[in-house]
Amino acid sequence: MRSAFNDACVVKIRLDAVGNKVETALMSHAPKIVWKRDALATELKIPARRPQPATPSIQQMAEVLDSLKAPHLFRFAILSLYRWARPQAIIDFDQQPKLTGTAALLTSPRSVGCLRRNADRANRVTGCLAGWLPVWDNEDAARRAAAVAENRTAPDRGLIVRKGKRVATVKRAFRRTGAELGLMGFSQYSLRHFMADQAKKLFRNLPREHRSLWMGHVVRDGSRTTAHYESDDPDMLAEVTLATDCVIALIQQHCRRPLFAVDAGRSAADPGKGDSRTAEKTKTSWWARRGSNL
Repeated sequence: MRSAFNDACVVKIRLDAVGNKVETALMSHAPKIVWKRDALATELKIPARRPQPATPSIQQMAEVLDSLKAPHLFRFAILSLYRWARPQAIIDFDQQPKLTGTAALLTSPRSVGCLRRNADRANRVTGCLAGWLPVWDNEDAARRAAAVAENRTAPDRGLIVRKGKRVATVKRAFRRTGAELGLMGFSQYSLRHFMADQAKKLFRNLPREHRSLWMGHVVRDGSRTTAHYESDDPDMLAEVTLATDCVIALIQQHCRRPLFAVDAGRSAADPGKGDSRTAEKTKTSWWARRGSNL
């Protein structure tokens, strides 16, 4: 807006109302533009923006996950951590009508229509999330079959479902969870902030461009013409998926409940081994691969 006003004050050749070329300016002077938050608060006489709450630590995030008793909240948290997606993108997630089940997301390394509307280029499913999707598929199919057998209304289709209905928001639930744990300012957005912060701190060689693409942001670096000549690389964001799985593995070391589908299945088969912290973490080498620069 400021640039537009400044340009209007420049004397140059312009077209008048009837299409004739005239040398003139549209305005004599540009108005003052107030755009910074603190300046706006002062001009409007409203409270200034409060400081952003601190990003949770790995130990605090483990406490949050352990405290989530409702299945739909745990699913939301897992999807947020693995995909770094906006809350509404996870709430609105739906299976592709031409595919069968959430496991169909694994049919392409670019993950067909995954949780993000803007990041369809080189979109991938992490190794850990790939384990959860078929597990949730089987759970939902079992609930629907039980409802049909008992002549009850089948629950809505979707991953984030509570009492048979798709959830519209989880804002209050996560704020309440944060307050109970003493995490002031914790919300549904904190999961996304946490993953972006951890990936930046722990993996210095992970390009910011790749982190931005994984979050669904528009990356303006470089030339659009160059992008026209470059083909899509299905492994472009492979390092981000590895970093994501590694961060989840670090959380698992402090978390009582299993964060990996394979551990969840093992706990169900043998309740005596339910505490995932007793597992040998040194054997979880699935997040490392030869040639990785993480």
